Amino acid sequence: MRERRGDLFSQEHGWIGIPTSGVVTHSVKGPRLVMGSGMAREAKHRWPELEKTWGYHVRDHGNVPCAVPWLQVISVPTQHHYIEPSDLGLIQRSAFFLSHWAWDWGIEEVYLPRLGCGLRWEQVRPLLEGILDDRFTVLF
Repeated sequence: MRERRGDLFSQEHGWIGIPTSGVVTHSVKGPRLVMGSGMAREAKHRWPELEKTWGYHVRDHGNVPCAVPWLQVISVPTQHHYIEPSDLGLIQRSAFFLSHWAWDWGIEEVYLPRLGCGLRWEQVRPLLEGILDDRFTVLF
């Protein structure tokens, strides 16, 4: 795993990972993932279809990552509920998923923000270093 300064949404190639929670709202329009703050909110403004795509995914498969190939974006669940701090166990499971997904699909470059809303990066970094290889760049 590499770390460097940069803007997640300014990457010209590769995939980007968006930290998400597992909260889905339901209406006559179908399930929608709540994407109300941080990188998730920015992603929703850029790609409005994500809240619907990821809402159906979380409803049907649980709070696990979901790749959207036509946008080269993948959700990275870090919280069970957006009002709670991130969960280290969920971050670890998401990182394992990302590592295997990148390997299986031949993904060579994935950009992530520092994960762990409500946690110190010093708590999260050692967990990710043992899972994510140099295909993953954490931007700060």
